[in-house]
Amino acid sequence: MRLTLFGFNALALFMLVAPAFLIFTSLNGAGMGLPSFLGVFGLGSAATLGGMAKLSMKGVADPTRGVLLLTFGVVLLTVGFGWLFLASLGG
Repeated sequence: MRLTLFGFNALALFMLVAPAFLIFTSLNGAGMGLPSFLGVFGLGSAATLGGMAKLSMKGVADPTRGVLLLTFGVVLLTVGFGWLFLASLGG
């Protein structure tokens, strides 16, 4: 059950990041460079996946690290999507 939830969460994360990359490429950079984009979305995705993996481990007594990683990843993904949204409004 835990691996199934992790798999569905990873699929949902991919379904968020893949369209963001397509929007980024269609806006010809969207006011940010490719390293910035990969840094924000890549680090956010990695932190989110790490947090989900930590929370889906069997026998974890203290989920604090997983929740912190998940929160950090979601904040980075939110910043990236906000950046894309504002760039799409600007031009």
